[in-house]
Amino acid sequence: IRGAARGVAALAGSTTTLRDALLDGCGTGVHAIGAGVEPVMERTRFSRSSRYGIKEDDGASPIVVECTFDGNAVDYYDTVLTAVPAGGIDALEPGRNHGNRPSGVTP
Repeated sequence: IRGAARGVAALAGSTTTLRDALLDGCGTGVHAIGAGVEPVMERTRFSRSSRYGIKEDDGASPIVVECTFDGNAVDYYDTVLTAVPAGGIDALEPGRNHGNRPSGVTP
């Protein structure tokens, strides 16, 4: 998905899974909204998001596994911690989130 204002919106009642995907040049790559919303992203690359690679709101809890982040304004937005770099995503929910890394490219 390239150049979208919001690449994917995961909303209450939805089942969202991204595997081996690329979200490039979006405003926000994935926006998860609502309690109980748990989109799964595996081996997905979040590149050049002008706002957020992944953003959670209103009790959402994304599952992020072996994803790569490069050149995003903010890699992950957590409602409590706010900006979380790629290297800190695994600590948000250890065991569920793992293997995430920056690519070495900075915004």
